[in-house]
Amino acid sequence: MALESIALFQKGLLLVVLLSAPALLAAVIFGVITSLVQTLIQVQDQTLPFAIKLVAVGIALFATGGWVASEMINLTNAAFNQIIYVK
Repeated sequence: MALESIALFQKGLLLVVLLSAPALLAAVIFGVITSLVQTLIQVQDQTLPFAIKLVAVGIALFATGGWVASEMINLTNAAFNQIIYVK
């Protein structure tokens, strides 16, 4: 039982990294692109990068929402199936 619980915990941690990657990558990529464009055209607006990153993360979450939900459901089912073996 202990090994299965540890494996499930490791799977959960890996899943957190994988599921957060699309949103984080979108924020980083669009943040860097926006910063480069702002530097080139010398715009010093602080709300522009925030708004662009917010929209990019929203689109990334919308695009990967089905995959995220199915992976979370699979992990939750695996966790509930492990509860049977807890003594």
